[in-house]
Amino acid sequence: MEYRKLGNSNLEVSEIGYGAWGIGGAPFWKNEGNQSSLNSIKKAYDLGINFFDTAPVYGFGHSEELIGKALKPVRDKVIIATKCGLRWDKETLGSIRKDASRVSILEEIDQSLKRLDTDVIDLYQV
Repeated sequence: MEYRKLGNSNLEVSEIGYGAWGIGGAPFWKNEGNQSSLNSIKKAYDLGINFFDTAPVYGFGHSEELIGKALKPVRDKVIIATKCGLRWDKETLGSIRKDASRVSILEEIDQSLKRLDTDVIDLYQV
């Protein structure tokens, strides 16, 4: 695996990243099962991928939970990216709203940290 510096940071990321949209599951895409998802994350890491991208809206946080669980043993060796600013109510999926207010961002950070079971988010995307 090849690695490169991420922008002006000191982060060295794999040139291939793991996009975790598909492991979020319902309601918009088929859920292949938690164990299959955990296995794919671990396999990606074993193959040299150290950059994992997720978001709260991927399966209403389920993707973040799986990323956190799978990568907990190697947390200090990976770069986790997540996002904020797009929210919706689970009950009314049609009411998607953008919210990049300070209050919303701080709330989403706390929620993502809990789901990822970590004390730091390496790359936070608005």
